[in-house]
Amino acid sequence: DLVIPIFEDGIETIIKYKDKIDSNKLSLLSSNKDFQIARNKWLLANHLLVNDIPSPKSFLYSSNITFEMWQDKFPVIVKPSVVSGGGDGVLLFKNKIELKNYFLNNDFKYDQIIQEYIKGYDIGCSVLCKSGTILAFTIQKAAMLNSNPFRPLLGVEFVYNAELFKTIEKLMMS
Repeated sequence: DLVIPIFEDGIETIIKYKDKIDSNKLSLLSSNKDFQIARNKWLLANHLLVNDIPSPKSFLYSSNITFEMWQDKFPVIVKPSVVSGGGDGVLLFKNKIELKNYFLNNDFKYDQIIQEYIKGYDIGCSVLCKSGTILAFTIQKAAMLNSNPFRPLLGVEFVYNAELFKTIEKLMMS
């Protein structure tokens, strides 16, 4: 009765071929441009920065980076700019030596982002929007972590967080 894509590959496919599907059978979809910004972690980091939306400091790795700049900023997270989902390729580094060795000893399919690690708990917001206006949402907080903290949660608690909701409203309108 209704096509509601989930997961990134399904969403991208439906956005790409939405003109071939009866529009009465489609859920609301973002534009391809907005979807690509959300999917590419480097584009998203820049979008958040430009639109003054709170986010961790992020840097795109390049071979001429000086690891000394990170001396007092550990731990840090490294993640591919394009992630297939589920925390794939997201790693935590506790010191400069680990970080430097990782980049010197690996080849990468995608650009890598070095991001400040913010200690706290995992909280997320899922939304259904029309033209940037939130029609429905859930806010979920980690209730049961996976053995790898960057993998999907095993359990969530639904909560309301007014500050997070205001931030998400701003993001959806940007």
